[in-house]
Amino acid sequence: MADLYGFNAEEHDTSDNFTPIPNGNYKCILESSEMKETKAGDGEYLKCKFLVVEGDKDGRKLFHNINLKNPNPIASEIGKKDLAKICKAVNVKTPKDSSELHNIPMILKVVVVKDDYKGEGQMKNEIKHFSPVGEASQTASPAVSGESKKPWEK
Repeated sequence: MADLYGFNAEEHDTSDNFTPIPNGNYKCILESSEMKETKAGDGEYLKCKFLVVEGDKDGRKLFHNINLKNPNPIASEIGKKDLAKICKAVNVKTPKDSSELHNIPMILKVVVVKDDYKGEGQMKNEIKHFSPVGEASQTASPAVSGESKKPWEK
């Protein structure tokens, strides 16, 4: 038996919000990243978690895997191009570690697609493009006026 110190389940939102956000351009930061081995064990990918930082979808998470080492050279080249787009979007051209790309705002072009991976026909978000702030308009997630400063803002 364990003392739960007066825990009250009614004080916590237990809803999961995995509904895809609408197609559009969103101001985001790369919140975290880590290198993972592929299931087959023959390559590696950068597992990226992005955070929407502005507008009515502020706080939502987006995920993107970037193949960097893969027996298929086309997959590796696509992954390296995605990483280059992220680097250029945050103006860090030669990072030594992926953490150098964290917490710098960029614009992500996000689309809703059918998730064929699990065969359940559910919808999911997919990131189609990375660009610097100011290069793409934020049609789907307009700025909220009067916001307090975010940790990455000086």
